[in-house]
Amino acid sequence: MFETFEEKYSDLEKKYDKKDYDGVVREGGKIIESLVAHIFRKFPSTLTSLKQKQLFLAFEKKFQTEKGNRFLDFIARPTTGVSIGYYIQLCKYFSEEKHIWLKANIKSALDTANRIRNDFAHSRPGYDKPDDDNASDLLDVFEIIIEELELQNETPDSLGIPLSSYLIHSSIIHNFDHVAKKEEDWKKIISDARKIIPQLLEYLFYSRYYEIPVEDKDKIFSEEELWSKNKDENQSYAYEKIFAEIEFGNLFETKEKVDLVIQKYLNINKEKYDRRGVKPYTKLLDILVEELTNPKYKNYLKYAVTVKNKYLHNNEIDDTERIELKSSAKSLNINSKTAYRIEQEVIRVIDNELTLYKTLQSVSNEENDSKSVSQNEKILIEMIKKGTPENIVIDMAESLNFEGDIYYLLSKFGHKKESPKKKLKEKSTNKDKIETNENAKEKVKSSTETNENFEELLKNGFGGIFGAKDTQSEKGTDLQIKVPLTLEEIATGVTKKIQYKKLEKCSVCDGKGTKNFEKSKTCSECNGTGKTTKKTNSLFGDIKTEVECENCAGFGFENVEKCSPCRGEGRMEKESIASVNFPSGVSDGQMLKVAGSGNAGRRGKDAGDLLCEVEEIKHQHFIREGENLFYDLKLSESEAEKGADVTVPILNGKIKMKIPAGVKTGKMLRVTGRGLPKLNSRERGDLFVKITLV
Repeated sequence: MFETFEEKYSDLEKKYDKKDYDGVVREGGKIIESLVAHIFRKFPSTLTSLKQKQLFLAFEKKFQTEKGNRFLDFIARPTTGVSIGYYIQLCKYFSEEKHIWLKANIKSALDTANRIRNDFAHSRPGYDKPDDDNASDLLDVFEIIIEELELQNETPDSLGIPLSSYLIHSSIIHNFDHVAKKEEDWKKIISDARKIIPQLLEYLFYSRYYEIPVEDKDKIFSEEELWSKNKDENQSYAYEKIFAEIEFGNLFETKEKVDLVIQKYLNINKEKYDRRGVKPYTKLLDILVEELTNPKYKNYLKYAVTVKNKYLHNNEIDDTERIELKSSAKSLNINSKTAYRIEQEVIRVIDNELTLYKTLQSVSNEENDSKSVSQNEKILIEMIKKGTPENIVIDMAESLNFEGDIYYLLSKFGHKKESPKKKLKEKSTNKDKIETNENAKEKVKSSTETNENFEELLKNGFGGIFGAKDTQSEKGTDLQIKVPLTLEEIATGVTKKIQYKKLEKCSVCDGKGTKNFEKSKTCSECNGTGKTTKKTNSLFGDIKTEVECENCAGFGFENVEKCSPCRGEGRMEKESIASVNFPSGVSDGQMLKVAGSGNAGRRGKDAGDLLCEVEEIKHQHFIREGENLFYDLKLSESEAEKGADVTVPILNGKIKMKIPAGVKTGKMLRVTGRGLPKLNSRERGDLFVKITLV
């Protein structure tokens, strides 16, 4: 449950490795069909401009007849074959208006998937079964679609409501029911509600998009003023007006008069900071959340709230709470794998929201309202360059009322993804492109910054804001180095001496950061721990985080004299040399860890690790695929016709080879055991000699 498309792709790869080609084609075909459904159902919510919305509405209307709408019938029951026709027509409608999901090679990919599935989906026992090439082609198609459309982390399963919105709603309602007493408490509830109500209305609009009558959508998308962005309102606020002006009552499942509740919310002229004044906000929130929530997954959302409360309770999860979570999941009929996925997602969304909250605070402190567009653009570019998650950057752009193209900034300054690569057939076509050897240069990439990505948070015990220990104060950071290796070195294995810079223990203070601990008294603020607890206000409530004590600068003692050379850090940057053994058979991109050879920890803490990434140097003769090598042998037509004795290069030498008479261009001859060794094995790959007539 809740497997991403990338995880589904990995499962298919495992089937392929086990030579279950029939399973790859049958299961892969179903997944691609669910992927097609996902694309078309979500498409309306990806339309960023009024022109795009109007174009898509015109596309819908094209299929309207007296008997109904063929396109809407397809949306209800999407199939890969029919999707190709609609995709082609949609591309034509958007020929002048670029859209991130409409790309020429996607049509070709869908075409291939449909052909393969039709060939084998309905075959009976005794009929031909899919082979290696069929399964490989389907995997390639799947990879192209999810990477080109950036759907790797999307999932066909849906909670109905974004998890972050549900968790924020639960915090607002908790504060309303149990916490709020003073005027400032009621003000905060109203402020938080105003932040997410327009978003929930937008989600609701697109979740019911295909149910809304065409004439209503015609009216909505003809009002240009409604969608214009200015300093006072953004696109999300437009949805408040939509629900105020259009009758949507028949689209709601709750018995409440939703339109009246929305009108009451919109017509609040003067805020009243008490329970009665806040009620219109919480009532509308309850209705919107109920409407959006997928009933099938209500237990998952209940569990998510439990997880949130546990993590935020004391800024950590102890053993007792871990047992309670396991028991809670069991009582809600949630298996351990799904429970773990929910825990991961809860951590991710709270971490993202907190990051955005801190950024917004920082901007507001600098009088954001007076900033020019160019200054706002600089803020966004800086966030992108620092690797801030894309959804946070987009949220930030909306908060700044940024009028430029945020997607252009993301593509220009973000990490560019490599285009999908074909696995077997395309690789064999590329074999005739023999590239020349390049001079190897060792590239050393080091970083002393704390790793803030989600995987690191998980590795350190659900870190960061949830109470895991501060990785920078407990342990030094890891360093990553790219080490170029030739195929000859990979064939035999090699030991490399790597020279690089790292933070090492200060020799003056022996890594302590000071010399006068004995003469100092324990800090009165932190009681010697060097840390104090700081409360951060967020949409989820107060989040406690441990920070360095300002009174003692983290030493735990008062009036400590910092070591001058290292400025109290207990470590200094120095040149270092590491001897790294690369075994035979390693591949490009593989990582070898040298424990304890990374940056020294702060003030005597353990050092991080040195991560050595293999960077395979392109060979002048060979192209590598796994353990196999491919060589392009050029022959004259007379040599090919009569046969020839030739000398062929191998790694660390040459061999003589007899070419049979009548050989054709493109013919592949195998030399067994002349490839690369398999990692941690005695097996070796083969050398394939491809004949090219010149």
